[in-house]
Amino acid sequence: MSSNINITWNDPNTYKTQPQTKQKVETDVRNSPNTSGAVNRGATKAVIMSGIHKSRPGGDPKDHVTVQYKKSNGDHVTTKHVYT
Repeated sequence: MSSNINITWNDPNTYKTQPQTKQKVETDVRNSPNTSGAVNRGATKAVIMSGIHKSRPGGDPKDHVTVQYKKSNGDHVTTKHVYT
């Protein structure tokens, strides 16, 4: 299910020269069940913290971006991995 959440990047230059990748990541975030859950908890903004990565050994082995979800007043709701 697609969400109307406002999506921004911690570093707006991430994927500056790869607009298709940037758009895919934003679409993945918008359509993620994690986003729907955060919106249900009051989030209005999703901040993508970095590009696609895997966590260090012992962490999440899947390709993902880390997303901070925030309320309109800036309060933190949750931080989640969104798989790409």
